[in-house]
Amino acid sequence: MFKYVLIAVIVLPTFTFAQKLKFSINGSISMHSPKSKVYLSYEDEQGKMNFDSSNVTNGNFHFSGIIANPGRAAIALDHTGEGLTIRNMYNKKDTRLIYLDAGVIRIVIKDSILSAKVTGPETTNDFEVYNGSVSPFNKERMQVIDESLTHYRKDPKDTLTRNEFRKKSEEIGEHVNDLTKQFIYSHPDSYVSLDLIRSMGSGSVIPKIISPLFNSLSDRIKKTSAGQRVSYELSKAGKIVAGIKAPVFSQPDINGKMVSLNDFKGKYVLVDFWASWCSGCRAENPRLVKVYEKYKDRGFTIVSISLDDASTKAAWITAIKKDGLVWTNVSDLQRSNAAAKLYGVTLIPRTFLIDPNGVIIAKDWHAEELFKKLDVVLK
Repeated sequence: MFKYVLIAVIVLPTFTFAQKLKFSINGSISMHSPKSKVYLSYEDEQGKMNFDSSNVTNGNFHFSGIIANPGRAAIALDHTGEGLTIRNMYNKKDTRLIYLDAGVIRIVIKDSILSAKVTGPETTNDFEVYNGSVSPFNKERMQVIDESLTHYRKDPKDTLTRNEFRKKSEEIGEHVNDLTKQFIYSHPDSYVSLDLIRSMGSGSVIPKIISPLFNSLSDRIKKTSAGQRVSYELSKAGKIVAGIKAPVFSQPDINGKMVSLNDFKGKYVLVDFWASWCSGCRAENPRLVKVYEKYKDRGFTIVSISLDDASTKAAWITAIKKDGLVWTNVSDLQRSNAAAKLYGVTLIPRTFLIDPNGVIIAKDWHAEELFKKLDVVLK
């Protein structure tokens, strides 16, 4: 059975507190060039992505702004002076996440922002504790995934080696899972814990895994607008089930052409919710490629719906090409994907298998289960 892995992802959840929080970042760099520049990407008080930059002057840099709620931000260091954009900063090696909240955040960098010391408000410090515990393992897992994809392109028939890569990836993911749960249980009054719950990758086991974690949070955190939203999302989990008509969606593909679920009537369709930044989704992609290759000429197709937004559009397109997703790929590139709302998807990866009559016949099936089912229905 497929092991759903809890993965902290690069996503900025929409917290809707009725407040404005002023933050400032004071940073220093010991080793830098005259061209060094620091970039910051975060969600501002209006819920829009803000992309800011600061020159390094006498070894110091500074940011300030207003946010509506505590949340993650990406910060990147560029020594070359070539410049970064909100679209490519996530692909740079010297980029990391920090946690913004009201108050002063201090960042001390020697030469790389990856090893920087970050201190500040309680939530900022909480996130540093969590990030410090899981970052080495997330990095290791992404290396395993990249090696697996590289090996698949060289020798697509070598299933034994790919299974070894898969096993290693899942073992690392399970360890990250354990570390994430440990943090949440030990920090019940932290906004970071609620953030992590909202950004976990899961499937049909959402209530089983997430409900105990959410219930462990303090009443203060559960009563926030974000906490109430998680409670609502859990209550509606499981309403999109096998046997009902699949909700019809329409979203643009990578070229801007509108694609509707109705375009695939008469076929078995696997609706796959994923994102370029979701390592669990990326790990599953090679197996989806195998499913597609076997059944594409027998009345089966895949429609992948990405939860990437406009800021990661380039990363989405790159991931499609890198992972070999030659089927239909769509996304509205909004921070809250409309199709995901229709299907009650708040966590990824998620999949829904739809029959030629538009009825959901299975959800969250791993590739091996899909092979067995499709072998029967596509004889």
